[in-house]
Amino acid sequence: DVCSSDLLPLAGPGSLSRLVSAAGSAAAALELPADSLDRLRLSPETVAGLRALRGKPSAEGMRQRDWLEANDVSVIDRAHPGYPPMLSRIHRPPPLLFLRGSEVLLARAQLAIVGSRRPTPSGRQLAAELAFGLSKYGLTITSGLANGIDAAAHGGAIRASGGSIAVMGTGPDRVYPRANQRLADDLLAKGGALLTEFPPGVPPEPPNFPRRNRVISGLSLGVLVVEAALPSGSLSTAQHALAKDREVLADPGPVRSPTSPGCHNLLR
Repeated sequence: DVCSSDLLPLAGPGSLSRLVSAAGSAAAALELPADSLDRLRLSPETVAGLRALRGKPSAEGMRQRDWLEANDVSVIDRAHPGYPPMLSRIHRPPPLLFLRGSEVLLARAQLAIVGSRRPTPSGRQLAAELAFGLSKYGLTITSGLANGIDAAAHGGAIRASGGSIAVMGTGPDRVYPRANQRLADDLLAKGGALLTEFPPGVPPEPPNFPRRNRVISGLSLGVLVVEAALPSGSLSTAQHALAKDREVLADPGPVRSPTSPGCHNLLR
């Protein structure tokens, strides 16, 4: 229940991180005394939500728990030994992660490959070839499960039988876009993972995707951009990587293509 913003009004990632850090676990956060809650600078609505949950598991919380258990989804908090070490180093890392698939991949060296949702054929082919080759060298390919370059990168890693992590901007029960459900299934079948900071039931709302991009860059040693317009979500991922002192790489792409200016800007 502590992970759900509808059960804890106005409790964002920062508030949840302070709660879990102060208490040691999400469950213990429900038992924090009033004076401890006051020191955490929580909103009155959040404090009231915590007190209402004590000893009273909500119906929504029970539904989430049952779904997570039935679908073999791991819930990883920052105290968990499987929390990704690279992600733990960023400012305000997500307090909770929901994982389907291989937990081992989270600790491996990762390279993010991102780019346009409407790439040129050459860009799509290049992303797949790079993902394939880098997977053969032992890098885990991380991307956002979007159409275009993301899907091509995941596909290349799958063909190399290397691990690939898809970071989602939805709850673990929703693949977005729906057309990539088969890709998600193939990724899991080949030993990959689906990862999100959002609990079950969260739809693909626009504010979720900058947070997804932040996680992609936080997991990775670097970000490779293959075709990106100006502006674009891919450039946002690259900017997050630069802010974290991670490597940023860009493919120049076709000179006159409308999907090249973002990469040219990064190279410049």
